[in-house]
Amino acid sequence: MAKISTYPLASPVSLSDMVIGSDVVNSNVTKNFEVADILALSNNPTVLTAFVPYTGAVGNVNLGVNDLAVNYIQVADGIQAVNQISAATLDANLVEVYQELKITTGAVIDLDGNTGSAGDIMLSQGVGVTPIWETQATLFSNLVPYNGATANVDLGTNAIYAADGVFNNSVELEANVELILDGDTGSIGEVLLSQGSGNTPIWETQALFFANAVLTLPTYASNAAALAGGLIQGQLYASAAGVVSIVL
Repeated sequence: MAKISTYPLASPVSLSDMVIGSDVVNSNVTKNFEVADILALSNNPTVLTAFVPYTGAVGNVNLGVNDLAVNYIQVADGIQAVNQISAATLDANLVEVYQELKITTGAVIDLDGNTGSAGDIMLSQGVGVTPIWETQATLFSNLVPYNGATANVDLGTNAIYAADGVFNNSVELEANVELILDGDTGSIGEVLLSQGSGNTPIWETQALFFANAVLTLPTYASNAAALAGGLIQGQLYASAAGVVSIVL
C-alpha cells in the first residue's frame, strides 16, 4: 500500500466524502468516516464537552488567563469578566467587571440610544432602569460652588459657620434675625463695640458706652483767635485746659 500522502486530492470535497480512521470503541478496527458525520459530531455539545458550539452553549465559558477579542458581543443575561474582554461593541443586559473597565479613545457609551454630550455625567436611575446622561448645570443646580454663586443661598432654619467671613457689598439682616456675638444677642438699644483685632465685638449699653466716651476737640486762645482760625461760632470746643467752651 502506497503512503497516504501520495494519493491525489479530492476536488471538490463533499459531505458524502469519506476519510479512513480507527474506531476506538471497536478495538481500533479500520473504518471509513463520512465528512458530514464528523462535522455533525463537532456541533454536538453532549459529545464534545470540552468545546463550545457556535450556537447553543450549555455552560459557562472560562477563558482562564486568556482574553476574548471580538467586534461585537450580544448576550441575553450577563457577562462576567475576571480578566479581559475586548470588543468593538458590547451589548448585554448585565456586564460585571471585577478588575478594570477600560474604554479606548473614540469608544462611546450608548445609554438607550443616547451617547451624551461633552461634559455630561452618567446618572443612575436606580435598579432595573437604564442610567442617563445629565448635564453638569442640571446636576449641580441645587449646589453652591465654592466660588461664584449665581443665585441667593437660602439656608432656611439652618446656620452657617465659618472662621472668617468677607462681604464685598453689603450684609442685610431680615426681620427677626439675630446677630449673636459669642453667644450674646444683646439687649434692645445696645450698641456694637469693637474689642480690637482678633477679638469678638461685644454688645454694650448706651449708658456705659457714653459714660466712658472721651471727646477730643480742637483748642483756641480766644473767641477772636478762634474765629480768625476758622472755627465756627456756636460750636462746642475744648480749651487747652480741657474745658469745653462755645465760641460766641
